[in-house]
Order: sequence, then C-alpha cells, then structure tokens
Amino acid sequence: MLWAQSGASFVVWVVGGLLLARSAAASWLPRLSRRSQSTLGPLALLAGLVVLVGGLWAAWSAGGVRAGALLPVPWVLATVTGVAFTALQTFGALCLLNVSRPPETRAAAQASEPQEN
Repeated sequence: MLWAQSGASFVVWVVGGLLLARSAAASWLPRLSRRSQSTLGPLALLAGLVVLVGGLWAAWSAGGVRAGALLPVPWVLATVTGVAFTALQTFGALCLLNVSRPPETRAAAQASEPQEN
C-alpha cells in the first residue's frame, strides 16, 4: 500500500510543478524585476527545505506509517508538503534561470553608422 500511496503523491507533485512552471513562465514571472528574482530565487529554495522538513516532521508526528501504509492524515500532510516543496523549488529555479539569462534590451539600438538619405 505504501508504494501506491507514494506513487499517487509523486504524480501530484510532478503535475503541480509542471503547472506552476507553465503559469509562472507565461504570466507573472517576467513582471518581477531582476533584483527581486535574484533575491526571491534563493529564498524560495531555502524556504522549500524548511517546508519539507517541517511537513515531514508533522506527518511523522501525526502517526506516520503503520502496517506498511501511511495513515490518512500523514499521507495528506506528506502530499501537501510535497506540493509546497515542489512549488517553492520550481519558483526558485525559474527565478534563478531567468536572472542568469542576459537582459533583453527595451530600446531600439542605434546604428553604428548613420545612414544618409
């Protein structure tokens, strides 16, 4: 039973990360400044670690594994923790990848030699 629970949670984590990556890249991530992204990226990666450790501790405290299967409450806690961890890791990675690319110029470049009419 533990393998089935783990597999179901894994699918939820991967789908959640993919949905976040698509929505972030398409809509709201480009609106953040490069400075904000360079600050929020590492913070999100560290926050993901805190959420993961705290969530797994909460799942263990709620009963954990009994008779080869996660109890219902710890299973939900582990799945929700995994979704939050995946979201924070995806957001942090997207921020850092976006900052690592060269900035796009917004003004039209001037020609090196003016053209005569």
